[in-house]
Amino acid sequence: MTGVRKAAPQESIGIFRRVLQRDPHDPRRWADLGEALLEVGQKEDARYCFGQVLALAPRSADFLLRVAEFHFQIGENKEAIPITARILRLIPDYDSIIFSDYIKFVDDAEAVVQYGLPEDRRTARSWLQFLIKAERRDDAQRTWDWIETHGYADDALAGEFAELLVRQGHPDSAASAWAQHLGTRLGDYRKTNYLFNGDLESEPAQSPFDWNIARTQGADVARDCTTSWSGKCSLRVLFAGTQNLDFAAASQLTLVRPGSYHFHAYIRTDGLTTGQGIRFRISDAEAPARMDVIFGQ
Repeated sequence: MTGVRKAAPQESIGIFRRVLQRDPHDPRRWADLGEALLEVGQKEDARYCFGQVLALAPRSADFLLRVAEFHFQIGENKEAIPITARILRLIPDYDSIIFSDYIKFVDDAEAVVQYGLPEDRRTARSWLQFLIKAERRDDAQRTWDWIETHGYADDALAGEFAELLVRQGHPDSAASAWAQHLGTRLGDYRKTNYLFNGDLESEPAQSPFDWNIARTQGADVARDCTTSWSGKCSLRVLFAGTQNLDFAAASQLTLVRPGSYHFHAYIRTDGLTTGQGIRFRISDAEAPARMDVIFGQ
């Protein structure tokens, strides 16, 4: 079996030079030549080649990425970052590649948010979600602060960031970030009331500090704005009656300091025949052995 021989770097350089003599306006060949020159250590000649690529294809994400990769590889982050920001502004296809380069090559997270992200909501969200998935809390915190300042955050993104902080053992910071994001919607939350959206007047957000409504066979659980104790809405749990259930219809995480608290809730039932009725459970999320109380009808 005969394999295809890969050309040696010097041989490749000669081939690329001859091709460019026939068509000096082909950015792909300039990029190929630049990468080959860099491989043999001819950095300045490679720089000239990638300058040609930038001049010939200033709006092509493919070629811009190759130029940025060249600058990253030789430690020229200041030259690379504005180019990757241009790519992010053009299309979302290379988000993960560029963000991986940021983590690999850029030590200063401030440089990324200041120069490496175009000022648009999509890219900011994508970068923060990438950091959350990578569990990079410090970088995520800096990015979150920048996003909040620019008004790019929404409840779902704030919830994702809060979940990262909770997951990494910083519930206090998570609760503070969530409260800061709420702004004027904060009301008495974390002052006299420690359950956010307790009466379900708003649709639950994707946040650990809002209601997590369960989905389970044998019961339909939903926000109901036809019946309420206060305001306009409540939580409705409709049992199919086909089986006995032991599940949490809705749950919420809250942060409290040591002290005394009063819990109260209002329940209305209709046609409920079970012997146990509706129950509430309050437990310590970090160590249930310290507190795990179940009570109800």
